[in-house]
Formats: sequence, structure tokens, C-alpha cells
Amino acid sequence: MVTASLRAVLQLLVPVALLAAFELLNAHAGHLDALDDVMEFAATWLIYLIFAAVAALVAGNRWRVAATVQV
Repeated sequence: MVTASLRAVLQLLVPVALLAAFELLNAHAGHLDALDDVMEFAATWLIYLIFAAVAALVAGNRWRVAATVQV
């Protein structure tokens, strides 16, 4: 079972680790054309994924608000 303090630490460390990994890859992407293409492809689809997630959250919250207003 994950305690609240461990969860808080993980919530801080995981994004930092992901950012560090991205920076290491990105530093070499300019030197290797294939890696640059992969990073560009991943970034493009990450943008689409973020837009889809935000749209799903907005649609979910809109449905919840509408159901609450109708009651």
C-alpha cells in the first residue's frame, strides 16, 4: 500500500524524471536524424492525445453539470 507521503514524493519525482529523460533524448535528437524524426512524431501525437484528454474531461464535466442542473 502506498502511503500519502510516498505518493506525494512520487508525484513530484516522476514528472522530473520524465522531463530529464526527454531532455537527454532531445539533446541528441539534433545530431541523429532518425531520433529527430521519432521525437517529432511523438511530440505531434502527444499534442493530439492532450487535446483528446481535455475534450473528454470537458465533455464529462459538462454531462455531470447538466445532470445536476436537471435534478
